[in-house]
Amino acid sequence: MDAISPGRYIVIKGLVAHSHLNGEFAKVMSFDPYAERYIVELKRDGETKAVRPECCLVPAAAVALVAALAELKSIIDGEMHFLRKLDALNIQVVLPEDLTSLECHILESSRGRPANLILGMNPSVTSAIPFNQATFSGQRVHRFAMEQWGEGWQNHAVLMNFCPLAFLHQREQVSIQRLEEVLRDSSATADCPDILQVQDSLEHVKGHCGRVLADLVDILEIKMIIAFGTWAAFQARRALSNGHRVLMISHPSSRVHAVESDWLDQALAAMRCAGVQQLGGSRQRAEFRTPPRRKNARQRSRSRSPTSPPCAVLVSVRDLN
Repeated sequence: MDAISPGRYIVIKGLVAHSHLNGEFAKVMSFDPYAERYIVELKRDGETKAVRPECCLVPAAAVALVAALAELKSIIDGEMHFLRKLDALNIQVVLPEDLTSLECHILESSRGRPANLILGMNPSVTSAIPFNQATFSGQRVHRFAMEQWGEGWQNHAVLMNFCPLAFLHQREQVSIQRLEEVLRDSSATADCPDILQVQDSLEHVKGHCGRVLADLVDILEIKMIIAFGTWAAFQARRALSNGHRVLMISHPSSRVHAVESDWLDQALAAMRCAGVQQLGGSRQRAEFRTPPRRKNARQRSRSRSPTSPPCAVLVSVRDLN
């Protein structure tokens, strides 16, 4: 059995005397070579236990995710011209530090064998978990999950970002979709071959992320990908094989839907149209509102008309080939 690094999350299995701990999630703290036991901390209550190596299971989904993140980091480290050119454009690449939390989230979700995967674009600088509840969009997505599946929504859906990298442009965080727009705008004024080289490197990164998504979808046996925003939906369609269903729901950003209930009603209606039964729901919903932001001339020119486009589109990957 390969050694498990400290900080990794495992599932306890095969205990006889303490069988009530089987299925519990724990974090590996250290290895005691004399007792030949892993010292682990139970995620449930923080209690410390000594567990034999054969009773420490690292599920395939976690192995695949950690290996993929390590490979992505090596890709980024090897693309020095990519990093240099981004730095020249005042763009910084950040790999969030709490990747162990992302691994733990995948582990916990895979235990319930979820049939759905909620897909975002890329994380914030501080959190690798998609749609963190500390963010405005994260609050809406968690409300959506509660309304759709109830308290045990983690047994029905797993959260994941297409790209685990965060990007800072002139000290302001931007999405990977916005990064592509910045590169396209820069190609008109900067050295075009260099910009094209950066765009090729970004395509390389996106290609790797697509392979990671496809692997996890297969390992977790996901039936439907619920992509928030057209960019995430497009990348999912490119990455997945024939037969996977991709449900595109408009992004829960306040810039698109100022009132939460408008977005939530449309998102839940899209799930019903896709044939997904609503298991949760509440009579009263809290509405998260944000103060209106001032728009510059460019943003005003892109303002939406009073009639919003459809919130969601259900497609089969087969239909796009």
